[in-house]
Amino acid sequence: MAFAAESCSVVGRGALDYWHVSLGFTAMLGSGTYEVDYALLNPGGKRIHSDTAYIELVQPEERLNYQDTAFYDLDGVSTCQILHIGQSYGAKAEPSGACTLQGRTILDYWQVVLDFQAVRSDGEYTIEYALRDAAAARRYTATAFIDSVRQGERFKIWDTALSDLEDVGSCDILRIRNTDSGLAIGSGTCEVQGRGILGYWETRLEFTPDLGSGDYQVEYALQDVSLARLHTGTAFIDQLVGGQQVSYDDTALFEQDGVASCEILSISRY
Repeated sequence: MAFAAESCSVVGRGALDYWHVSLGFTAMLGSGTYEVDYALLNPGGKRIHSDTAYIELVQPEERLNYQDTAFYDLDGVSTCQILHIGQSYGAKAEPSGACTLQGRTILDYWQVVLDFQAVRSDGEYTIEYALRDAAAARRYTATAFIDSVRQGERFKIWDTALSDLEDVGSCDILRIRNTDSGLAIGSGTCEVQGRGILGYWETRLEFTPDLGSGDYQVEYALQDVSLARLHTGTAFIDQLVGGQQVSYDDTALFEQDGVASCEILSISRY
């Protein structure tokens, strides 16, 4: 089956010298996961390597200019060509919530804010989202992992997509999944202390270790004025004595504005 405006272009090489390509097509097989077979060609037009891109949560008639990495690090690549586009299975996108671009990190990776409410059960959530160009074609699929989610909790969570593409103009959430159900355990109090010398937010965690003596892990949320979670921080505190009150100052590796409060999510031994 021919696909509308099908194209393949060589983008260049990555840090490990693998070749990057951009695969352009419009999804004509409905929703699901697409497999795109393509060839790397030398200046004479001969195939020197074949590879496959797997693109999940494709929507019907979605436009893609998708960047893929071919596991080939030798010289001599001039052009590329799409060989075949197929659909391997039919997992559907379930768009909900909103995604907004926030700019780039010092390493040129894209940062986003994912705005949604947890409507599934307590546990760990996985959010898959798309980075798109100015024409709304998908360039990259990223995944955010959020621990200790409570049903009904509101999020405006920051995430970093491990992509340094230049032509990103928007983003959108593709699917939100509850990948590991279960209520987070532990209780205590968290107080925002302000910002440290590097601009990171500092907190004070107070709780009583009730799982015996040992090393503890405390997860906590930084929240805005509406109590939406902006960031999940984790403190590792060694050699605590069971039953003895703890007051611990921690630095969350989060430097964005808008933090108004914090809350302990879970306390566990590690």
